[in-house]
Amino acid sequence: MRFLLLLFVWIFFSSFHDITQYGYEQLQPILINNVLVKPATSDSGLCEMKYCAVKTYLDRFERPFTMIDLGANQGYYSLRAAYDFNESVFVMTEGTQIDQPMLKKQLLSICHDNDQFDNLILLTEPLNSDNLRHLGECEHFDVILAFSIFDQFKDNWKSALESILSLGSLTFIDVPKITPITPNPLRQWIVNLENFLEEYSAISVKTNHADDQVKLFLIERKKRYLKRKSWILPKMDEHSHRIYSSFTIKKLVKKAKDMLGKETQSIWHPGINLITYKMLNAQYPTHNRIKDQIYSLRSFPHGDWMINNMVVQGNYIKFIDIYDPRRGDPREVKPGIYCSDIRLKQHYQIIDLEDKLEIARRLRAGLD
Repeated sequence: MRFLLLLFVWIFFSSFHDITQYGYEQLQPILINNVLVKPATSDSGLCEMKYCAVKTYLDRFERPFTMIDLGANQGYYSLRAAYDFNESVFVMTEGTQIDQPMLKKQLLSICHDNDQFDNLILLTEPLNSDNLRHLGECEHFDVILAFSIFDQFKDNWKSALESILSLGSLTFIDVPKITPITPNPLRQWIVNLENFLEEYSAISVKTNHADDQVKLFLIERKKRYLKRKSWILPKMDEHSHRIYSSFTIKKLVKKAKDMLGKETQSIWHPGINLITYKMLNAQYPTHNRIKDQIYSLRSFPHGDWMINNMVVQGNYIKFIDIYDPRRGDPREVKPGIYCSDIRLKQHYQIIDLEDKLEIARRLRAGLD
């Protein structure tokens, strides 16, 4: 009885945008603070079974990790994981789909309703092969979910797949079962995708429920370096920023800049760079929340107090590169000296900008 009352309260007060009212299919259950408030249109339990298969690997991490959910729909997998692994960060992407134009708006409203979570990020830039590849050049994700998205790329699915596999370490891809009602063009695409994945010697897990079936592939890749320091910077030598990642530790090793040959090592913090947040049109956390976080860091001593050294972890921002010996010891820096009122205002302006070319121009020119 108490559960039913709680469920009624959530249904009554939740403000998420219900796309089924407009005749659109809801592919995933909707969760609000880990409470099921609306089942999927065809609730076969398939989402639950797929999540359990993924969670088997998430449980192996002994450190906080970053997961990206490409084409997140109602965000079910990220919301489940955000509850189960509250020290990790979960990035969802959902651009405007031609067949579901209100999906992005719905997922944004779901993010706002999940107000007990601080570890969610929503990117709303429509992803294609090029910006997926660019994302992989400047970020590293421990886990990538690529569920039910390859039909969006049509004939470019192979290029998109290569870009997705460049994003990080563990990539989960589902391939639907061909049924008598599967359209002929989709049949051929499913066959081609499955054959391609089999060539990678992927681990496959079948999840079955009633008449539904998918084959879930896991592709493991060792991504060993970053190609760019940030989204807006040119490519660099592959040995410049090396990544060492396992289930127990993740660190970044930077090549020395001088003749002394001294490398720098730092623990990799979960999340994405604040520049990536801007360049991929993030809508959650809100811009006002990000500006509040920047303000809270205004007195933080840092040898390079800049947006490129800020990592978004959901509702909070964390500074990186704090103890870089090339910039001196921050413990000897007077608080606030590297963040003047002018610099703070410039950061606010960048967060409010929508023109990506202008954002890049200002950052490349440097801030006063």
